[in-house]
Amino acid sequence: MSVYNGRPFLETAVESVLDQTFTDFEFIIIDDGSTDGSSEILRRHAAQDDRIRLFDQENIGITPSINRGLRKTRGEYIARMDADDVSLPARFEKQVAYLENHPDCVALGGQVRLIDKNGRPVRNANSPPYSDDEGRMKGLWEDHELIEKDLLEGEWPIQQSASMLRRDAVEQIGGYDERFATNQDHDLFLKLAEVGRLANLQETVVKYRRHPEQVTATSPAVILRSNTGRQKFVGRRTCDEIAHCPTNCA
Repeated sequence: MSVYNGRPFLETAVESVLDQTFTDFEFIIIDDGSTDGSSEILRRHAAQDDRIRLFDQENIGITPSINRGLRKTRGEYIARMDADDVSLPARFEKQVAYLENHPDCVALGGQVRLIDKNGRPVRNANSPPYSDDEGRMKGLWEDHELIEKDLLEGEWPIQQSASMLRRDAVEQIGGYDERFATNQDHDLFLKLAEVGRLANLQETVVKYRRHPEQVTATSPAVILRSNTGRQKFVGRRTCDEIAHCPTNCA
């Protein structure tokens, strides 16, 4: 978890990880130069639970911070988590069991419920990510081919805070691309799809919070439509694979 001034929702996010039914994990948190009191919350939790490994640094941005956290990991699997979301108690247990039984899967998500700043369901969201009338995020397919197709079309078929990744696969593709300040997860999933299979559990594992201050303010589709950085964003994909690809590529 990378944290920068996440105080409003931080307590809930951290406790949702510590309260997992699967308890054998290390919780790596990068405090990216917070100035809003987040540091005090994190230090208090770290003093109370020795599973937390807390690293303080001057502000360098979310993508380099995530990569620093990845370099600190020692386990076989990496569960990503943002500082404003909520993991349901059995998330880790269910995802570890699936990955143990599906060695070809390199990135596993799950079903997600959208919530607002007060924790209430966001029903029928009219901007990405979309939700149904119960607040459940749409398009989180179980099948690799459908996930990859939607990734190439700029959709949201895996939600970052719901993802559990194989560490060796993440290392193989070089981690997150630090040229991206947002949507770095979309680029990562596209590259992981080249070395293994992607999947989503059909059970709900995370509550994803939508609020005005969150980092991801631009959908992947917008990035794919832009000329600058488009080829970086899609890794080694060819132009005819990518939806909305401009014809004047560099």
